[in-house]
Amino acid sequence: MSMKKRTNFLLLGLIFLSCFFFSFPLMSRADEQSDEVTIILHKRVWIDQAIPENLTNTGLVNQSFGGTPLADVSFTVYDATEVYDEASKQTDFQPKEWITEWAKKSTTDIQEADLPQIGEMQTTNDAGEVTFVLPQGSSHAYLFVQQPVQSNVLQFGVKDSAPLMIVVPYYPTNSNNYLKTINIYLKNSATSKQPLTPTEPTNTTKPEKLIPKTGSILPNTGQVNSMLAMSGVLILLGVGSYLWMRKKNDHQEEEER
Repeated sequence: MSMKKRTNFLLLGLIFLSCFFFSFPLMSRADEQSDEVTIILHKRVWIDQAIPENLTNTGLVNQSFGGTPLADVSFTVYDATEVYDEASKQTDFQPKEWITEWAKKSTTDIQEADLPQIGEMQTTNDAGEVTFVLPQGSSHAYLFVQQPVQSNVLQFGVKDSAPLMIVVPYYPTNSNNYLKTINIYLKNSATSKQPLTPTEPTNTTKPEKLIPKTGSILPNTGQVNSMLAMSGVLILLGVGSYLWMRKKNDHQEEEER
């Protein structure tokens, strides 16, 4: 082999090795990106109005979703992967129904489930958004729980979001590619006005019973004035005495005759 051919062979070998070794960092970086998922929660409220019925979540950004962004709403995320894996082993397992059941769970139910918390509680910004970057891997399930809303503007009738279960990778409808960034819009109604509720009297004391004075006449009661009754008795006695005395005198006059 000539020196020229040997030199060309060595150069080709060096180029091949360079491409091979430099490809490792790129492959590792790509794998690292695919192992994470970014989940953005958008807290929206409809103040003093009904929520439109045709609003659905697709996982994509929806600029025309509507509602008013609500800031200062805190969320905690829990790792529900182990619970999801156990449930998925059942022959009659239905992912949508399983997710719906978790949305109905109370705070006590979630505490009893004892799911491991991931990171710290995070709060929505002025745009009503809060972002979580979480491991994705082959399959993970995450439960997002909202803390009670503390709002000076919406201090009456603020409804909290139901527990939100998300299973990743998340594939949009009619797509074979999973989303690396998932946008979820949380719909809630609220009111800025204090609800009108019947008020009960604050005076709990028993009302005082009015006792009529002696000699008064109460309407529609049939009560007789005691003074008039006594006067009637005296008149009758007087008339009776007068008639008796008169009769006695008449009788004496007849005897004298």
